[in-house]
Amino acid sequence: MQSDVWDSISDQGVVTHITGGNFAQSSITINGWLRDFLWAQASQIMRILYKIIEEQFI
Repeated sequence: MQSDVWDSISDQGVVTHITGGNFAQSSITINGWLRDFLWAQASQIMRILYKIIEEQFI
């Protein structure tokens, strides 16, 4: 099972992760994995919204 979530790949081929790396250590159960996965998705959405707000008001 995939335990980390990709964010983007740079032109140089460097992969960044939404969570800053592998979060398998806290995901020894499916509930723990799902919790971490959903928080990772939420953090990506927050970054996108911040960029949109920043473009509109700054």
